[in-house]
Amino acid sequence: MPDIKILIAEFIAITAFCKESGKGYYVKKNKYFAVDKSIIVELLERNNYEASFAKLAIWKRLRWIDTDAGHITKSVYIKDAGKSVRMIVIDLDVHAQLAELEEKVA
Repeated sequence: MPDIKILIAEFIAITAFCKESGKGYYVKKNKYFAVDKSIIVELLERNNYEASFAKLAIWKRLRWIDTDAGHITKSVYIKDAGKSVRMIVIDLDVHAQLAELEEKVA
């Protein structure tokens, strides 16, 4: 089982990077940020202490990401594309809370 501090730091950094670099879409009234699964997997694999799918499974169990039942992704309607796409959907309230907690601990 990976260290929770590393999981939190990685979640915060990946979410911030994706938002700042425009690698996703704000959805559900800007409460969530949807990112293509391949982008998240690539970023998770850079820190090779645990397999990316295992980290995503933890994110799902902790409800850091919103998913459809039986999936690690969620079907999201992308207005620009005019279609629904399966993406990893990050809960921005969780991201903000974890970032605040990390800042207090540091």
